Amino acid sequence: MAHSSALGSYTIFFRNPATKGIQKFSDYPNAYANSESLQLSGNPYRWEVAHHPNAGYLAWLATAERFHLETIEANAFAAWYTDSGDGQSGVNKLYVSQTRAKAWRYRTIAGLAAVAPDGEPFKADAKASIVANLKSWKASWVDTNSPATGLGATYADLDLTTPGKQVSLFEHFFIAASVGWSWDQEMQLSSSDKAVQVAVRDYFYRIPIGLTGRGQSAGEYCYQRGPGPYRTTIGPDGGYYANWAQVYTATYSDSIACAAGSPLQESYVDDNSAYAFPQGNWGHLMTALSFAVDHGVSGAAESYARVTGASNWSANAVKFNDWPQYGVVKRP
Repeated sequence: MAHSSALGSYTIFFRNPATKGIQKFSDYPNAYANSESLQLSGNPYRWEVAHHPNAGYLAWLATAERFHLETIEANAFAAWYTDSGDGQSGVNKLYVSQTRAKAWRYRTIAGLAAVAPDGEPFKADAKASIVANLKSWKASWVDTNSPATGLGATYADLDLTTPGKQVSLFEHFFIAASVGWSWDQEMQLSSSDKAVQVAVRDYFYRIPIGLTGRGQSAGEYCYQRGPGPYRTTIGPDGGYYANWAQVYTATYSDSIACAAGSPLQESYVDDNSAYAFPQGNWGHLMTALSFAVDHGVSGAAESYARVTGASNWSANAVKFNDWPQYGVVKRP
């Protein structure tokens, strides 16, 4: 509740002068901040879409105080307002720019669509925005099955000086987890729109499932290195690889046995600090993978078993007890 109340420190509370409520997407359909951050009128605090929290959400659920609902709405408007929309306007704006920004825009607006009261004017705008983007993602990536690895939300090659298409995979874990979380939110979508949501959800789940495979001998990526390095080679320059085995080969120059029970590597595994592992990319990957398991997607349970069966999983996973932000695991 304190964090929700403090969000007013950021310059994101825009109100419609006629209604006095937080303005909706449809109130000013062509509004655009021309920036991914909002730091207006000398305010020292910088709201920024690629790192913004799901502000107000838990406080609203816990208290039902309208102040916290308006915090969610202000956060959602800021997420929408800082997006150019790819030529679309109003509720049809498409979430563009960096992958994690897409993920957090989607999460924030989906949360509002789910938990706003049925009579709240902003709810319809939030739902329409989510549906517009789900339909766009399905048409662009699911229906074309391209890229086949599920990396459809990739923004750009992040290292043009290195051969191949370089990305940070953790940003893709965010979008897979966000779409998975939104399914559990129950946004009261129509049956046809729910079908679109499931198709997009399961497409993105190819990412955590593909990264926790059986290794090169099986023509797959090895689970031991699931998060990958900070920059992973996901395709040749200007393109994508057709499967995760090709991604592994392009990223690493060695051969790894990837036997069951082998220790996890990468992303602060076995780090002596209490927080490095749970706040690192294993936490992000396992959040997305846990949703995939919970939703019964093919291959997810086997991938989850490989990771949690690693010889050093338990010693590292216990650190989630004190740093639980990404300590999401499947239901027993």
